[in-house]
Amino acid sequence: MALDFVTLTVNTIADGSGAATDAVIRSGEILAVGLDYAASAAAGTDVVISCVNGPGPALAILAANDSKTDGWYYPRSGAVSPANAAIAGSAVPIPFHGNLRVAVAQAGGALAGAVKATIFYEDGR
Repeated sequence: MALDFVTLTVNTIADGSGAATDAVIRSGEILAVGLDYAASAAAGTDVVISCVNGPGPALAILAANDSKTDGWYYPRSGAVSPANAAIAGSAVPIPFHGNLRVAVAQAGGALAGAVKATIFYEDGR
């Protein structure tokens, strides 16, 4: 496995919403997500990172709500037992296969480059 990344930039329309979906199908484990907001983005901007077009339903990776503060996030998922009981204190990388997607809402209007998301992942190839 190798470290890789993809950067997706979302432009929004008049209602402050927009999305960008990676054209490449990728596989691996999510390591980190960097969010870089436009200076004029609203303080209540919502960002959702997901993986779509994979095996099964869309996979939620990160929801960063009501913010416009640039920063790095390290999303993980809680592990569960074979009986689907939460394992306290566990955090495992999120595996994915499909197209990475960034959706933005409430960004404060039509903005070019409202949010730029850089997603680092361990390549599953």
